[in-house]
Amino acid sequence: MISVFGRKDLGTGILRNQTNGGEGGWGHIPWNKGMKLPPEHCKKISESSKGRPKTEEHKRKIGLANIGHIAWNKGRNTCPNHQKETNRKMMLERYNNGSLDQKGENNFNAKEWIIEYKDGKVIRIKSLHSWAKEQGYSKAGLRNLTIGKWKRYRDLVSIKKVN
Repeated sequence: MISVFGRKDLGTGILRNQTNGGEGGWGHIPWNKGMKLPPEHCKKISESSKGRPKTEEHKRKIGLANIGHIAWNKGRNTCPNHQKETNRKMMLERYNNGSLDQKGENNFNAKEWIIEYKDGKVIRIKSLHSWAKEQGYSKAGLRNLTIGKWKRYRDLVSIKKVN
């Protein structure tokens, strides 16, 4: 528009602009734009905000603000080495926490079984696999007895799963 109406200082028009425009954007440019903070200052800021508890309202507001945002790593493939290392670390952490110690009878998903010996003794166990390993029975032999393919396996007559 300056070129249409002209500048008064140049004698070409009525506008009092001192320039033809296009030198910059709107408003003030901060004095520290583009400057980086010293690493010590960044570390100090980081340390001051670590461990500060967030209120439930703050957590809710963060959650609402993140609705609809796509994660920065969505759709990216991780390299196999990184994936293996992450899995190893997670398994190690679970093992150290005791959550991987759920083998045999401690496993809440383990099924219960009723086992009958040929001398008439009946026992009830949890986790057939662990019991077989402890007693020296093969999994294949127990499976064949369970599905009815064999009538007996060593000193066992029947194995039935408890519902």
